[in-house]
Amino acid sequence: MKNALTLTLLVSGFGCAWTTAQSLGTFTSSGDMLHARVFHTATLLADGRVLIAGGISAYAEVADALSSAELYDPVAGTFTETGRMTTPRCNHTATLLPNGKVLITGGAIRSVNSFQSFSSAEIYDPATGTFSAAGDMTMDRLWHTATLLKDGKVLLAGGFQQSAQGIHFLSSAELYDPLTGTFTATREMSSPWADTATLLADGRVLITRSDPDGIIGAQYFTDIYDPATATFSPTGSTVYSHTGPSATFLANGKVLIAGGDIGDGDGASFGAELYYPETGAFSATGGLRVAREQHSATLLADGTVLLAGGHSLDGTAEIYDPVRGTSTLTGNLLGQREGHTATLLQDGRILIAGGSRISTVGFSCCSGSILSSTEIYNPVAIPVPTVRITDNNTGSLTKLAVGDSFTVVLMGAPPRSLVTVTVSETGWSGTLGYTDESGSFRLSGTVVSSLAGTWHQTWSIGAAVAQPNPLSFTVTQ
Repeated sequence: MKNALTLTLLVSGFGCAWTTAQSLGTFTSSGDMLHARVFHTATLLADGRVLIAGGISAYAEVADALSSAELYDPVAGTFTETGRMTTPRCNHTATLLPNGKVLITGGAIRSVNSFQSFSSAEIYDPATGTFSAAGDMTMDRLWHTATLLKDGKVLLAGGFQQSAQGIHFLSSAELYDPLTGTFTATREMSSPWADTATLLADGRVLITRSDPDGIIGAQYFTDIYDPATATFSPTGSTVYSHTGPSATFLANGKVLIAGGDIGDGDGASFGAELYYPETGAFSATGGLRVAREQHSATLLADGTVLLAGGHSLDGTAEIYDPVRGTSTLTGNLLGQREGHTATLLQDGRILIAGGSRISTVGFSCCSGSILSSTEIYNPVAIPVPTVRITDNNTGSLTKLAVGDSFTVVLMGAPPRSLVTVTVSETGWSGTLGYTDESGSFRLSGTVVSSLAGTWHQTWSIGAAVAQPNPLSFTVTQ
């Protein structure tokens, strides 16, 4: 098949040892946003800038949501104002679409120590720096999930509706189609609410939820959304009951579920577990070094996960190593923060922005000082994976002749990491397998005549992109 460059797959150790870095990463100040924010969103744009939008700037009884938005430039290290949203909102979602625009959905305005949810949506266009209305979802949603599917649609699931009459938790879900600009209801989940939604390697979506306080009567329940059938079906039960944990798709194809509220309203969890898509089961992994809720979790380029901040009086951070199944403390944040955003930048650093800081430990979902400060996490030096393709008959690295055998070798990646390739000429993207214990991956095949032409491919290993990017070569008759 021309799009996929169908090949005979061979996995082998190639003698490139990989060791997970154990030295500490560091946090450094990146200045202040133009507005203090919590319950906001932060979205990495295609050009490397970060769009920060909405949220609230005060916990007063009457403190409306923000319509303001700003852009962070990682090269200059500065924040600049961009267009305002059409609707002030907090607790909304922001999703980068395949066309480079950003879909903003739902959320709420705040009034008299409560929230009023709504259904409106809008689109941010980085080319013009403006927001425009994008219609309405099929219903109001607040604190819901939004997941970009492999076909370019966005799955919006769960959340709740809130008004002066009270709170209604949702089991409904819907799809946004960027080609038509419309929202369409899909099948309902097996239970209300969705704590996390994680896109799996095969295109399905893992939904987790927990209700240790019994508010909505659903404990430990999880769902899998299958876009092929547009249906949800229950999968295995989580090991721990923790509301609002983080969920991180790992380079090995598993999902790390960590931290959250254990159920007394102010009890952060040490619990961490893994979801295995091939079996639909959860199992415990090494616990966190610090109990966390309202923290951030970000996959780093080396396949480890940075878990930072949360509801405590200190500003600790730790690194989860999926190879060892353990966590290790890394450098501390510059100060305590919770409810912040964490955005992986294109150069491998992480932007930590906003959130709030508490002065005493106690139930403090909506109290404390809201922050305008930001900081950058600087990971330790990370080896850059490399990829090369060789014509075995001629030894050429750039030209392949029809009928010759060839080999592609990837080295310097984390062990047991998912390998994907994207072909620029056709837009095809697919999963090829996993690196071995030494962080290497190899495949071979025979050049066929249908491949004649020039090709540009991007090889990705977890969150890292192999160099050279793109891998370029020409197939000749």
